[in-house]
Amino acid sequence: MFKLFRLQTLILIFALSVLGAKSLIAANMEADEAAAYANLIHNLVSKSSISRKGALCVFGNDSVAKSLRRSSENVAVSQNLEESRRKCRAIYVSAENATNLKVYLDGMAKEKILTISTFEQFVDNGGMIQVGMGRRDFELIVDVKSLHAAQIKLDTLSANLIIN
Repeated sequence: MFKLFRLQTLILIFALSVLGAKSLIAANMEADEAAAYANLIHNLVSKSSISRKGALCVFGNDSVAKSLRRSSENVAVSQNLEESRRKCRAIYVSAENATNLKVYLDGMAKEKILTISTFEQFVDNGGMIQVGMGRRDFELIVDVKSLHAAQIKLDTLSANLIIN
C-alpha cells in the first residue's frame, strides 16, 4: 500500500514537472520571439530614411512592446497617441490598442510618423508597416502610398521583406 502511494506520488510529481517545463519553454519561446520582433522593428526604424526627428515610441504593453522598451535606450514610452505626435519619429502600436486606431493613424501619416505593428489588419486600418512571421523569415505588409506620402524610405534589406 505504501509503495503504491509512493509510486503514485512520484508519477504525479513527474507529470507536474513536465507540465511546468513545457510552460517555461513556451514562455521563453514567446520572449525570444518578442525579442526578435523588437530587434527587427528597431533596425527597421534606425536604418530607414525618416525626415522627422524624435524617438522610437512604444504605445501599449504587449510582449513586443516590453521587449522594445528593454532593448534600447532610444525608446520612449507613449501614454497616448496625441502625445506621440510631439515626440516620436516612429511608433510601435501593440495589439490591445487596435480599437479606434484609424483616426490617429491617419494623422500620424500626415505628420510623417512611421507607424509599425505586429497585429493583423494593421495596414488595412491605416498603419504603414505590419510585421509578421513568414515561412522562413519576417515579412512586411506595407502601405507604400502612405510611406511615399510621408517621405519615408526603407533600407534595402527591409524592402526585401515586403510581400505585398
